[in-house]
Amino acid sequence: MTNSLTKFGENLRKIRQIKRISQIDLAKSVGVDPTVISKLELGKRLPSLPILVRIADALNVTVDELLDNNTPAASR
Repeated sequence: MTNSLTKFGENLRKIRQIKRISQIDLAKSVGVDPTVISKLELGKRLPSLPILVRIADALNVTVDELLDNNTPAASR
């Protein structure tokens, strides 16, 4: 599971950076503290389903794209 958390975190960071959104701005959009986004990106925390959906919405990607390591839609 740690490997999956790490991959998710790396993918989240990659998409967020491609979209040029700061951790703080993403956290505000999702309604969480910025430390939550940081912990997700570092692979230290697993998001709940509602938070996962809100992150995907804020980044304008699908949950599937957010979870997948191959994120062709991340450049939208």
